[in-house]
Amino acid sequence: MTFGRHPTTWTFTLDERSTHSSIIATGDQSPPIFMTPETITTLARTFQRTASTPTDVAALLQLSVDLLETSVVHYEFAATALEKSLQAVEAALRHRFTAGKNTTFSKLIRRFQQETHPAPKVVEILTFARELRNMAAHPMTAPALPIVVTVSSVGRSHDLVAEIFPDI
Repeated sequence: MTFGRHPTTWTFTLDERSTHSSIIATGDQSPPIFMTPETITTLARTFQRTASTPTDVAALLQLSVDLLETSVVHYEFAATALEKSLQAVEAALRHRFTAGKNTTFSKLIRRFQQETHPAPKVVEILTFARELRNMAAHPMTAPALPIVVTVSSVGRSHDLVAEIFPDI
């Protein structure tokens, strides 16, 4: 951290672990899109959002995007962004089925599958989201995921919440 001309102004140094990483998967034909607050904001505008999403769930999703933007300065916030987005998915299911804390995430996924008949791919992604959430909530180590995986997962969490609370 460096200080500007004024003692009340702080200028933060960008974290090279973030800024030297592409935020989307790229192939041979397209260049990487490096992480900056602006590129995260621009990409986040493409994430699905529905008007029927409960306010508290939408707030968790927004927090995940805010944390992604902050991870440009502090790389470690990317892991927290992922965790918050996965919590939003679980919270969406709990809200949809008015489920208490004793209902497992697995049971919520099964109920969603039985009552809404989503595409198999949605169930697969929900199951993977549950596994990621469990890894984050009950860590054996402190895994570091590449930024591209984190950003993609936050976007997928938005997709899942939109699937749980579609616009009618």
